[in-house]
Amino acid sequence: MENSYYLPINSGSLAHYFSKAIILPAKYFTNKPDDIQNKFSDSLLLSEGKWEKNSDCSLEVVLTDTEIKDLSKISEHFFLYNTPIPISRVKSVYFLNANQKETTIWNINNGAAFIPERIVSIENSKDIELLSDDEIDSKSDYKSASELSEKIKRFDIILGGFAFMRLGGRSFMNYSENYFSTLSYFNKLIEEQTLKAVKDKGFKFSSKYTGLFSKHESEWSKWQPHIYNNLDSKKIEELADKEGIKVEKKLGLLKIDSIDPNSHLYELAILATYGDRKNKSADDLVIDLTNGTIFQEKVEDVSILFGLHNGYSKLRNKYEGQRKDNNVKFTLESKLDYYIIESIYQFVFNSSKLNYAFDHIDLWCSSSGLNDNMKDYETYRILDTVVIAKKKQTPLELFLENYSAEIYLTIVKSINQWLPPFAKSNEKDAILFFEKKLRNALEVSIEALQKKLEIEYDANCNSKKQEIIEPYQKEIDKLRTEIFNLKEGNLKLKNQENLFSDTKQLNEQLRKKNDSINDVVQENNNSLSLIQEPSVIEFADNYTSFSITDLKKIAKQKGISENVLKGFKKENKHELITLIKQTSEQPKFL
Repeated sequence: MENSYYLPINSGSLAHYFSKAIILPAKYFTNKPDDIQNKFSDSLLLSEGKWEKNSDCSLEVVLTDTEIKDLSKISEHFFLYNTPIPISRVKSVYFLNANQKETTIWNINNGAAFIPERIVSIENSKDIELLSDDEIDSKSDYKSASELSEKIKRFDIILGGFAFMRLGGRSFMNYSENYFSTLSYFNKLIEEQTLKAVKDKGFKFSSKYTGLFSKHESEWSKWQPHIYNNLDSKKIEELADKEGIKVEKKLGLLKIDSIDPNSHLYELAILATYGDRKNKSADDLVIDLTNGTIFQEKVEDVSILFGLHNGYSKLRNKYEGQRKDNNVKFTLESKLDYYIIESIYQFVFNSSKLNYAFDHIDLWCSSSGLNDNMKDYETYRILDTVVIAKKKQTPLELFLENYSAEIYLTIVKSINQWLPPFAKSNEKDAILFFEKKLRNALEVSIEALQKKLEIEYDANCNSKKQEIIEPYQKEIDKLRTEIFNLKEGNLKLKNQENLFSDTKQLNEQLRKKNDSINDVVQENNNSLSLIQEPSVIEFADNYTSFSITDLKKIAKQKGISENVLKGFKKENKHELITLIKQTSEQPKFL
């Protein structure tokens, strides 16, 4: 079950927590801004609510069920917790102001530590509920009996060692060679996955650094007191005299390369030379770790010891150098980072070396995307991270490493067979002699052979590829033709559809125009129907005014035959009028 509580703070306190990778009670800081956490200087003040009226930042932290039982409730909404909380528990960082968020996170990411953007968010101050600290004022005399200074220092030392140890590998590596075999001392799941890499891929790792964290006798035992204390050239000279080791100085400075690198005094001399207020800076050390100034066999030793010597809180988040990734402090962009911090926290504060999976982290901390696109390297996985073990060897490197010695030995043996006993050479010296004489010639010959084989291989691959591709290419061409034809047919159908649509639209326009004409005709017919034809009776009083011709027309309309009408002239017009009146059929309208 996920158990979240909130730690209200002044946003200026955030850098102090993340730079140390742990949230400490106020009394363990000397320059942290005052905020509500100062009310109980030897405990952490947690609340169930996110916001308190005098705080502009709030951290959501996740506790285990066991830790929740250790909370002391001091008011309705507030609790005290007497143990520091590692940043591996910080699920979210909330701000009330966007500008404050941008300024705070930018400042932290530019030196003190790293805070990933994904855990940071801004809340609208109008929509929040503020808790008042008035309810806890009366409790401000609460004191914790816990004194954690030694554990806090030990956590800082060990975490510093693992932070800087990342830089102890080759420039192309993201972790040093023995990083995870050392981390296995603190977490059994990581040990399990490291041993799997050994079994599956044949990698070889050393656990020589675990003695640095143990009280058992080891090669580090007599050096440990000096690793964790301040060192200068005077102290190195004293140790050199005690160990009988020669140390030279030039212009008052230690000549590190004059010290026997097989002695751990070599690393201590580097600790006395590089760092804050030393002759050389930590940036110089990061550069010298990769440019050959420091013996390659000692680079990893120096890296972990420099981190242990300085502690996590004194380190910058990253340094200048020739590596692709010079980040030192944990970016919190992978679950692995959370597990490293949590494992060391559990070891220091709970004396636990049997750490495995952390359910209280897995519930909310998602895994980062694995980058498997590393074809030029041999890799293995630890949790959600791909670890680069080494570069894949070229054929030339494989040959020189595994077979060249046999060639030199065969030559020496062949020569010795022809020489008298007194003239025979020492095999080891003879092998070195022929290696110097023949190595360049062998390299040139093998590289030429390799190039020839690569050309032939590429040509053969291309031929085989073409054979495989050809039938598919024909099918692809056929399908492309079909697709083209279908597109053409589809285009024609579309054009026909457009034509049909245009025709339909035109017909619709004609129909509307025809309907309009019909409406006009109907309207005219209706108007005509309202006009009644005058009856013969209505014409009666007017017949005398008609001419004989008009009267005959009227008579014809009434059905009087032409033969009858021939007998009527102007002189007998009145007789025609009488005939018309006597005929009952209505005349048709002229």
